[in-house]
Amino acid sequence: MLGLPPRAGLAALIITLASPALLAQEANETAHRMLPGAERPKGLGLSPEAPPAPPAPGGRAPSFGAPTDDNDWQLQIKGRFSGWEAVGIGRPPENPPEGYEGTPLHVPAIVQGKQPFWAGAGFSLFTTYGNAVVQGTVNYYARISGQEREGFYNPNNGPSFGAAYLTVTPEPVGNLRVQWKVGAFTEAYGGPGQWGWGVYGPLLAVRGYGETLRGEYTVSNDLRLTFAHGLISAPRFEENFARGQYTGWTEVGRSTFVNHGHAGFSYKNVFTMNAHAATAVGTDEREWLGIVTPEEASQNTPPEPTEPELADDGRMDVYIVDGRYLADPYGQVGLAAAFWNFNDAFAVHDGIWWGIDWTQGGREMLNKFVGPASDGDGQLFALSAEYNLSVARLLWHPRTFDGRSPDLRITVAGMRWWVVDTGDPAFTNSSGFTAGTELEYQMTSWFSTRLRAYTEKRHTALGPWYASSVSPSLSFRQHWSSSDRIELWFSRHFYNSQADSNTARPLDKYIVAVGGTLEF
Repeated sequence: MLGLPPRAGLAALIITLASPALLAQEANETAHRMLPGAERPKGLGLSPEAPPAPPAPGGRAPSFGAPTDDNDWQLQIKGRFSGWEAVGIGRPPENPPEGYEGTPLHVPAIVQGKQPFWAGAGFSLFTTYGNAVVQGTVNYYARISGQEREGFYNPNNGPSFGAAYLTVTPEPVGNLRVQWKVGAFTEAYGGPGQWGWGVYGPLLAVRGYGETLRGEYTVSNDLRLTFAHGLISAPRFEENFARGQYTGWTEVGRSTFVNHGHAGFSYKNVFTMNAHAATAVGTDEREWLGIVTPEEASQNTPPEPTEPELADDGRMDVYIVDGRYLADPYGQVGLAAAFWNFNDAFAVHDGIWWGIDWTQGGREMLNKFVGPASDGDGQLFALSAEYNLSVARLLWHPRTFDGRSPDLRITVAGMRWWVVDTGDPAFTNSSGFTAGTELEYQMTSWFSTRLRAYTEKRHTALGPWYASSVSPSLSFRQHWSSSDRIELWFSRHFYNSQADSNTARPLDKYIVAVGGTLEF
């Protein structure tokens, strides 16, 4: 059984966008054709600022981006170690027990809202084997949690396989190139960030067992068309299987099937636009583990068996349009708009697991944003935007900036959503937003300072919910372009009474954290 991480914010999460064959073919283009406005767009996932890398000792591996023989079979093993520990400086409860004194410290910290890191230690191993036509990928994650988070019913908090799939890339037919992926994997779409998810992530992410066919058609040196289609599922476990949460994304007695399609174009490697559509159908085949009604809960009696013909099935539709404009050297701006339609969608589980924040299918989308009393029906609209700027790249223009110099990197992002229709009267015409900025000043090759600030507002049946944080940090690394780092963080959090509502266990307002990552 394959387990995928329940949170996309984990550092180990990797989204595979293209095979080495596609990257190598694009990297073989001349350097001037990799710049914005060039006659030939760059390859999928390959940054024009990709650092130079010499071959391995003995000449066993080619340099970064160098073309290879299509018939060569290669084994690549990469990985990452990460570890973070956060200590929350708490507050005494409103009515402390007799003899209570001092300032409580919490490990892990008790917080709400977006965090700049995730506490805990972990190890990720990314393995690929194949050639330019066929390639196998297996990703393995070991999340080392404390005993309080593990157990017989929560084994997914420990080591698990995160992805295992085959990628087939046939020879191009004229200007058409296709790629097929089959197995168990994760894919994301609709993110406004320049490279990857961005601050608040994509508006659509799917995972499970299935396949995706994607292709590119080069119309001219300026214009390239892209398309993709996939089918994926998160199958159910039987009701008598005690460890139904073994993978973290499956559920007892419930299955979810996702059909998703995508189309877009890239013009001069400057302007990119895409359209996405996905439909998730959830089937509820539970006969005994039915939903407990409020009346049954108050009477403390077991629920009656759910008849199969009366099982609750549901559907969740997602439509997204996103675009990005790279106005070199003035930065990149991305904008995405999404619309969700829910129909008995409480039955839709984790095939679609990211929309506005982590969602775990239609259930969490409805509970967080449309209303828990909506009866699974409603509509939601959202706008997401992000701006990225390298000040050094701007000041060096028209010279090329390769990252090996002091730089101030600025990211500003935000998301706004509105409830269009809901069956929950408490959420009628409600809305919410997230906003944040991430600044990093790279002073020297080994030292930088960072500042992250986030704020979030959601609607609840009891009123608005607010949570904000400001987190400065010090970061130490090996060299200018190194992704390895050790960081020391301090965070100040702010909540309103709805977010910090438990007076017997108030949230932490101050957090001190230390951690780092090491890649190989």
